[in-house]
Amino acid sequence: MLYRVFKEVAGALRKSERDFRWALSNPTGRDQGASDEVQATQILLEYAAGLVNERLSPELERRMLEMAARFEAGSGNGTACGLNIFVYHVDMGEAGQLRYRDLTMDTNAFDYRALLRAFVASVRRWEPGALIYLVTDPGHAKDWVPTEDLRVVTLAVDNTRPMWERVNAMCAYVHSKAFAADTLFLDSDAFLNAAFTPYLEGDFDLAVTVREIPGLMPVNEGVLVARSVRPEHVQRFFRRYLATYDRLVADERIREYYGDIQKWRGGQLSLNAITRAAWPYSPYRFTTLDGVSVQALPCDPFNYSHAYGEEWDAEKWKDKIVVHFKGARKASMDRWLRHVGMDAHSIESTSVSPVAPFFALWNKEYGRQPFSSQAVRHAFTAALRTLAAILEANRVGSGAVLADDMLVWFRNAGFLEDPVFIEAMGPLHRDETLRARIWRVYTLCWAARSCLGLDGDYLDIGCYDGKTVAVITRYCQFNKYQEKTYWLYDMFENPPEESRKVHHGPGLFEHVSQMFEPLGNVRVIKGTVPESFQLGLPKRIAFAQIDLNAAEPELACLGAIYDRLLPGGMIVFDDFGFRRYRESRDQISRFLVSRGQIIWESPTGQGLFIKR
Repeated sequence: MLYRVFKEVAGALRKSERDFRWALSNPTGRDQGASDEVQATQILLEYAAGLVNERLSPELERRMLEMAARFEAGSGNGTACGLNIFVYHVDMGEAGQLRYRDLTMDTNAFDYRALLRAFVASVRRWEPGALIYLVTDPGHAKDWVPTEDLRVVTLAVDNTRPMWERVNAMCAYVHSKAFAADTLFLDSDAFLNAAFTPYLEGDFDLAVTVREIPGLMPVNEGVLVARSVRPEHVQRFFRRYLATYDRLVADERIREYYGDIQKWRGGQLSLNAITRAAWPYSPYRFTTLDGVSVQALPCDPFNYSHAYGEEWDAEKWKDKIVVHFKGARKASMDRWLRHVGMDAHSIESTSVSPVAPFFALWNKEYGRQPFSSQAVRHAFTAALRTLAAILEANRVGSGAVLADDMLVWFRNAGFLEDPVFIEAMGPLHRDETLRARIWRVYTLCWAARSCLGLDGDYLDIGCYDGKTVAVITRYCQFNKYQEKTYWLYDMFENPPEESRKVHHGPGLFEHVSQMFEPLGNVRVIKGTVPESFQLGLPKRIAFAQIDLNAAEPELACLGAIYDRLLPGGMIVFDDFGFRRYRESRDQISRFLVSRGQIIWESPTGQGLFIKR
């Protein structure tokens, strides 16, 4: 039996009085009436806990930081309000044949490409604001096209030891700038079955999922939560995780008992070793481990795996947060997918489905009091996550939208499902910047299209990278109106600090010019405004957007174009309703009131003016 085998191995390899002294003289933590298999597991875990290591070797440290740089290369910018999702998968090839004392499985028997497509679809369904990090090898990465909600991080890893490389990658991730939001680490066969964000409450750094099944390790690595509010605590935990794994790999007794734990089992064994001090576990209990607050979440419902042979029960599964199709349980996955409405067709079409809004703390107001306090920011985003989860915000058909620094509910938000708008978004369908201001983008599309019947040109004053104009031109089919010209103005290189964005600099003017060259009826003008109007300004204007983030130049531009704006023509002021730009609002309002005109302030922050 396993217990006797392990004792014999331990006895044969014992080199000192210290080795296995707990197994010989201290029965604490072991159930003397338990089966041999259960006692073997207890002994194994106690022994592994005695090998907990705190420090990475110089080689591991160097490699981990190299991996962290790979995460940072594709981490994007901004602080997402939603989750980050970390999933790791590599093609194991012949190494996929697993033979362990407690596990026999051929990973090649499963179509992991189809499985990962379903994984991504489940995240997009229940956490549409989440950012997915798919961590993989070069061979598998070529099958994926990155989108704004899917980062494909390619690492040079050894595919024959996937569990070892996975823990290395997890440790690297939390040491990178990509770890900018609370993160859910999931096995590739662990699917969201509900929103997870409502459960990211309380003052804890990590959460592990635990089970009470005799003979199995109590902590399962399929679901692991890391909070971003105290990243140094999470980093400390993962360093211990990786350093302990490294020591267990080198231990003769572990190797004799389990074999190659770099291939399988080692990640879970290391995780149990470093959390062993919290044993016995109880649901939702908080424990402090080396200054790190760790919460125990029950596997049912946070990491639910149905029993082999158990009849699939939709009613039973409806309250599960994560469903984990371990091993041969994947045979039940198709039925679950059909039940939740994610059949093969819907999964394949996920990347071109309705536009999903995105919320991020990008407004510069978030840098001022009270938001300059990290605790306040954390409490604020936690409250938003809870509300968004209750309302299922940003999920198509939910009637709730969280974007543009506003949360609304009981709305149709039908433009998100409008085929014309979806097509207009085109290659920018997953662009976080546009999705974070999606209602503003649609307002511009609507206004521009409404002015097509007027015999005048279009202006965008402060066009930046041209992405919004690109959507507008597609929405309006502007290429069919060759008698009209779209005029784009910006400094492109060195704007004032208040207006500066990440892509301003040398090369932006050329980039925007090339972007619109195929249309044939777009002119891009570089320089300060209104001075650069001398290089070209239409006599008749049907539509304009002004977005300069400063009152003086915005008022000057309004004065320069007002008399050229046709009756029925529109101007959209991007900054009009934002508190930070109150001076712009006041000056623009006075200018228009003096001419007998009024402007509408939209909840999006825009000001909409229709000339009468």
